[in-house]
Amino acid sequence: MTTAETARATDADRLAKLWEAYKVQEEELREALGRAERLTTDLTDAGRASAERERVIAERDAEIRRLHEVVAHKDARIASLQQLEDDAKSIQMYKDRIAELEAAYAQEKERLAKLFLLYEQVAKDAGGSGQ
Repeated sequence: MTTAETARATDADRLAKLWEAYKVQEEELREALGRAERLTTDLTDAGRASAERERVIAERDAEIRRLHEVVAHKDARIASLQQLEDDAKSIQMYKDRIAELEAAYAQEKERLAKLFLLYEQVAKDAGGSGQ
């Protein structure tokens, strides 16, 4: 082999090695681009998922606020009904006291009526015997 042939063989080897290196770099570039595409897709999907979670959180916050309003309204209604029940108990207590007083009044009226009859009878007897 001559120097020219050796140089050509060396040039051919160098070109073959450069070509292999180029192919390896090209494959690495394709893999890197594919990975970048997957990461971009993952990031986009994560952004969508995050936006969806934010939307769900906002909906739930609105529902919580609505339920707090409902609870506050029901608490007010319960307090109103409790006051009404307390008033009814007071009225019943007064009705019971009135019934007691009416019974006592009826007894006293009956006692006084008997006493008055006795008085009239005594007065009649005293007026009739004094004649």
